[in-house]
Amino acid sequence: MTSAQARSATAEGGGDRGRERRCATRFTLRGNAWFEWEACDGRRCEGEGATRNVSKSGTFIETQSTLPVAAPLRVVVTIGGEGSRHMQARLCGTGEVRHVCSGATENGAGFGAWVVFHTGSTAEPG
Repeated sequence: MTSAQARSATAEGGGDRGRERRCATRFTLRGNAWFEWEACDGRRCEGEGATRNVSKSGTFIETQSTLPVAAPLRVVVTIGGEGSRHMQARLCGTGEVRHVCSGATENGAGFGAWVVFHTGSTAEPG
């Protein structure tokens, strides 16, 4: 398989099914995700979804938005309680879309992205 075929298979959710290719441990972490990407025509687009999992090198975001593979993006993931009396943590980062799932699979629609995250938190002063 050529590298172009491998990228194409990965983009379609195929390729080396059943073989784990990730080096970083993934953690099941549900949070609200906001993301922004640049479309092929240069327009700025944004969408929302929910994280399925997060690792030190990226995330999978469940969403109905369709992003192109290799699109650069910004991601903000908010984890924690709602309302002003609860602490929230935010993971903010930039990266690129690595693969897209159309929703025709049992895993649902969304995309996997390589993202370098930075952390921050907000809380109401005690």
